Amino acid sequence: MLASQHFQTILTGNYNEALTLRSKGHVTISVSEDFDTMVILLNIIHGASRKVPRQVTLDTLRKLASLVSSLGMLDSVEFFSDTWIDNLQREGFPKAYDKTVLPLLFVFWVFNRPDEFKDMTRITQRECDETLDEDAQDVPIAHKIIDVIKRDREFAIETAITIIHALITRYMDGQTICDGALDDELRYACDAMVLGSLMKSSRKIGVWPKPEAPFNGRRFKDLAKSIRSIRILDVCNKTSSRKWNSHGPGNNCHGLEDSVEASMKSIEASLEGLELETYAKKR
Repeated sequence: MLASQHFQTILTGNYNEALTLRSKGHVTISVSEDFDTMVILLNIIHGASRKVPRQVTLDTLRKLASLVSSLGMLDSVEFFSDTWIDNLQREGFPKAYDKTVLPLLFVFWVFNRPDEFKDMTRITQRECDETLDEDAQDVPIAHKIIDVIKRDREFAIETAITIIHALITRYMDGQTICDGALDDELRYACDAMVLGSLMKSSRKIGVWPKPEAPFNGRRFKDLAKSIRSIRILDVCNKTSSRKWNSHGPGNNCHGLEDSVEASMKSIEASLEGLELETYAKKR
């Protein structure tokens, strides 16, 4: 009983199971979980360590995590869970979002593996789309974790698109921005070329006109790659005067490409995964 917080709770106090145990000296409790998984945990509880496998499949590990989570048995199985995870890691954990990421995320959450949990949540933040709820239907991940990942994904996509729209709006306002050309006509032509190339490239990658949340079919990682591929053209780059202006050597397309790259890196830095201690499960 002491090995499981769940059984310790229902077999004490005034629960029906506790009342039956006290009156009859025994009680039968139905357990709906997978039988083979339950046997593994029972062998751990009863000290039959030689019967406990040291290597299990991801599917079995997910079932074990689910049972440990519902019965509150982490302290009893922690040695074995570390062994299972370390052995599974030898096959390699995913580097991109696939069907194994969410089961692993759940396993790392239950078995208190902060580094691996952060890795899986980072992949999910950057590479999931709006169907994350559907992907997680068969994996009992806490709703608060899924909700935060969904929020982070939408915010990152919204921010990335807004950065491009802010550039377009800036060039549409009519004020002269180019400071590299030698006369007003060339500066006007340069701004017009920058605006035109921004709008054309943005339309090509589907961010002009601005799409609305939840950004169906969008993954932040793919969007960032598309934004980085935007071709920003200017007149100054076609003339010798582009090589030097009143501020010194010219940057790439008035520094716009560097600015966009810095913005993408800043967004990516905000998608570095979740800290397990914030969402840690009670042992």
